[in-house]
Amino acid sequence: MDTVNKILEDLLLVDDSILSVAMVDMNGHTVSSKSKYHINNGFVSSQRNDDYGVWLRATFAMIGQCAKTFGKVDTFVSFHQKVKLMVIPRSEMNALFVLIVPRSASLEYIISKTSKLVISYKDQKDWINNYKESDILQDKRWLR
Repeated sequence: MDTVNKILEDLLLVDDSILSVAMVDMNGHTVSSKSKYHINNGFVSSQRNDDYGVWLRATFAMIGQCAKTFGKVDTFVSFHQKVKLMVIPRSEMNALFVLIVPRSASLEYIISKTSKLVISYKDQKDWINNYKESDILQDKRWLR
């Protein structure tokens, strides 16, 4: 879990406009989340069955159906009244990284920097040894 928290902390530091980050496993469960400026992370519910990670996972699966035509999904973004929700899939980590930024934020810059950061963790042995999907499903310390 230390590696997951470190990734999320590092993502928050990439740019001042990143308000909140979360990691969702490929089963749709939010593994961990962090926010700054004492902002309530609207993405994560206090109740397990209200976890929005399931909807993000379903959206990723739907968008993935277009991969044969348009290519692999690198990032997908939804624009909301107050914020943008960015989702960066990392299949080699079996995870979706979710960022919440203000509507005025420059997406290309943030996507570029955050993708490089997340990719840099995939080669670390610490990540491979400490994060396995089966661990998350069986070990309560991985769940909020």
